[in-house]
Amino acid sequence: MSALTYQTLELAVNSGGAGEYVVAVLNSPAGQARGALALPSDMSRFQQLLAALDDARLNFSAQAPSLAREAGAVLFDALFHDELRSAWDVSLRVAKDRGQGLRLQLRVNPPELALMPWELLFDEQAGAFVGLSRHTPIVRFLEVNAPSQTLTLEPPVNLLGVAASPADLETLDIDREKQRMAQALAGPIDAGLLTLTWLEPPTWPALQAALQADRWHVIHFIGHAEFNRYDGTGEMALHDAAGLAARRSAMQLAHLLGDLHSLRLIVLNACQSAAGHAAGRFSSMAGALVQRGLPAVVAMQYPVSDDAATEFSRAFYAALANFYPVDGAVAEARKAMNLAEPASVEWATPTLHLRAPDGALFQPAVEEASMNNPQSAPWWTRLPDDPGQAGGPSPGGNVSGDVIIASVGSGARNVAIGKNITQKIHAVLGPSQPDDPAAIANRFAQLYAVLAGADPARREEGAYQLRRLEEELTGLDEDEAPRSRTIMKAGDWLLENLPELGSGLGELFGLAAVGRILGRSDGEVVEWVRLRFDQ
Repeated sequence: MSALTYQTLELAVNSGGAGEYVVAVLNSPAGQARGALALPSDMSRFQQLLAALDDARLNFSAQAPSLAREAGAVLFDALFHDELRSAWDVSLRVAKDRGQGLRLQLRVNPPELALMPWELLFDEQAGAFVGLSRHTPIVRFLEVNAPSQTLTLEPPVNLLGVAASPADLETLDIDREKQRMAQALAGPIDAGLLTLTWLEPPTWPALQAALQADRWHVIHFIGHAEFNRYDGTGEMALHDAAGLAARRSAMQLAHLLGDLHSLRLIVLNACQSAAGHAAGRFSSMAGALVQRGLPAVVAMQYPVSDDAATEFSRAFYAALANFYPVDGAVAEARKAMNLAEPASVEWATPTLHLRAPDGALFQPAVEEASMNNPQSAPWWTRLPDDPGQAGGPSPGGNVSGDVIIASVGSGARNVAIGKNITQKIHAVLGPSQPDDPAAIANRFAQLYAVLAGADPARREEGAYQLRRLEEELTGLDEDEAPRSRTIMKAGDWLLENLPELGSGLGELFGLAAVGRILGRSDGEVVEWVRLRFDQ
């Protein structure tokens, strides 16, 4: 199975002074860009439009879809105009050419702007809502003083479900949602990729006791949440001993969940769990959890109907079961919500706060047997000493055929290089495979995740050197050869200055996909890989 992977367009919105805002594309396949946030001059009319949309959404009015398109177009045009629009268009084209999607990562820092429904972004030129495609998922990024963390886990992924419908609050059909989640996850549960456990009873003491094991990777909440406008924070309701509502604040929930080292994803399928206050970026339930360093939080920014919440859970976990990354799974859930109720725009209610560089929660089991599995013997150990020889040489063995001498690595060691290395690699590894780009992209995502926690003094240069490697291994045409010297220089710097990247770089270069690319170059870089990673 070919994994769904993404390029990322990182877009930041910041205050520019005098009531103005600055938009910057920090990183994208098209490079950087900068401009002003082009909000309507008459903001009162736009606020009236949002209010009308809110009323139509709550009443399932037939006007809701057209109002959503109008509001979404205003928001899209505010972000993407002039060179910012060019960065978007070029990034989409580059990602498509590489067989990937384009993740739109929004860093909306002014709290008053973060409250806007950016999930409604509507591109009038394309005639489509951006967030309704798995190829262009929208994720929110809150800047916090915590390193990014990769999501990908070794199976099984342990999911804890917490479903609460207190007797003194509106009754929720939690049994139906639990049943549909179990159906969606039946495949990975039977395959041993995932476990699903429901908390009983759904009380705060029981939750605390369950979390002490620190074995949960995903926690899914079904229930009631609300935004308390008196104290400016979100609240979640579980049961007390009598089955009535026991509310706890966003900060209390964050303290409870923030101690779990195992936790990767929280799904708050509850009304207004992403609702916040204009005075603080971390006032919402989702914001408080992100502030504690949790890598991925799915939450609802508006009230959500029971039917929509159930449909979201079904489609979201069905996509995860098909090995979609979390952001792609949210996009699929949006589409399912839209199809289930065409007159509703509840599909824009879910938000995803993602701080991980890669949204993949777990990988298909078939990857374990693929030629792109770096856990198996490195590809270079399978290269024959002689073009007609079937076996592989021992590391450092003689290289037959015409030989030249080259200096490799920072120590300038002389090594023997076979001129027929391209034919050898092609004979052993075969032609490029459909999952090659995804395998390489996944390894780079993990390297960037480790880099995020590295020494700040070396982080910027490390990112530069990683990008140089990435460009040589991902930005080439099928018949284009990578630049050996660039690969070796970047690799040497990273290994010598950021040793914590060593194992990850070994896994990257151990991919058969990388071997096939290096086979288009000369033997010098192949011998460099052997010397550097054949431990």
